[in-house]
Amino acid sequence: MSKNDDILDALCLLIQILDDRGVIDVVDLIEKLKVEEVSIVVAKKNMRYEEIAGYLKRGIHVFIEGSRQKMSYAKKRLSELGVQIKYTRAVYGGKAGYLISPANL
Repeated sequence: MSKNDDILDALCLLIQILDDRGVIDVVDLIEKLKVEEVSIVVAKKNMRYEEIAGYLKRGIHVFIEGSRQKMSYAKKRLSELGVQIKYTRAVYGGKAGYLISPANL
């Protein structure tokens, strides 16, 4: 069992104890923790920036594999296409890159 599994088990036990004692309402807690489904597209190496811009305009996040320089170029190209973005380093399928999100989300 990993350290993360141990931490998760401890948190679950704590939540159960607090719920049993009436300190918290576990149903209310679950409602507050719900996250809406997020759509992510993994960009193919030959995907055009117009296509990536189309996904972002529809509120779909896009993962692109590559370096900081590639991300800098992508930000410039998408800006030229009228799409403002936010991005963060990410790993998907064992490959390093960036997760791009529309700036308005």
